[in-house]
Amino acid sequence: MKRRDADFSGFLGETFAILRDAAPWVAGYVLALTVLNSIPALAFGVTQSEYAVSWGFRIDSNIINHGVIAVLAMLAIGIVVFVLQYLFFAHILAHRGFSNGRNRFLGFLGFSILSGLGIALGFLLLVIPGIILLVRWIAASAFIVGTDTKIMDAFGRSWDLTRGKGWPIFFAAVVLGISITVVFGVIAIPATALLGSTSAGATVVEVLGQNLYSAIFVAFSTGVFYLLNDNTEAVSEVFE
Repeated sequence: MKRRDADFSGFLGETFAILRDAAPWVAGYVLALTVLNSIPALAFGVTQSEYAVSWGFRIDSNIINHGVIAVLAMLAIGIVVFVLQYLFFAHILAHRGFSNGRNRFLGFLGFSILSGLGIALGFLLLVIPGIILLVRWIAASAFIVGTDTKIMDAFGRSWDLTRGKGWPIFFAAVVLGISITVVFGVIAIPATALLGSTSAGATVVEVLGQNLYSAIFVAFSTGVFYLLNDNTEAVSEVFE
């Protein structure tokens, strides 16, 4: 099958194609993370505003006030969630032929820490540098998980790969984010109003929305990587 063009419409089209091809994994990933990230609300009565669910490692005073069990639960959830994110990403990449058959979890962990620090610093510097790094590093994690690329090399390879494609990637990501927000908002706003904004049910709905974002943007970064990267390396890795 002929590849889509590496442009605005191509990035969006490839994202939805990846989500369709890996639909069972997408559904399982979203469901698993929603259950895990809802545990603090259901078990400890902690509302969404009182803890972070993206990585599960931010433990603020509200969690600490619920005792050692709550803190340990959040740490355990964070570890499991991160492992699931890695496995999901590896599977999505394998769907597009990028798999070297090796465990790259530690590389993914190291990259996530470094890129998170770099992007956070970029956003502190008047936001725009952070956006630039988000766009130009979007393929770096795929290099880490789907190939033998070293962590520091992945940043450079992603920067080179996205050269001249920054605006299409940026606008495709914006349109994708707005679309998800609108579609999910149609469901979430009535549900939150019915359940109460501070209820455990409302927290579960909000967590579901965050995990949908996570799954879709993993597919988006994979789509960008797939359309911009030379498939020769991927094909050779699959058949080795």
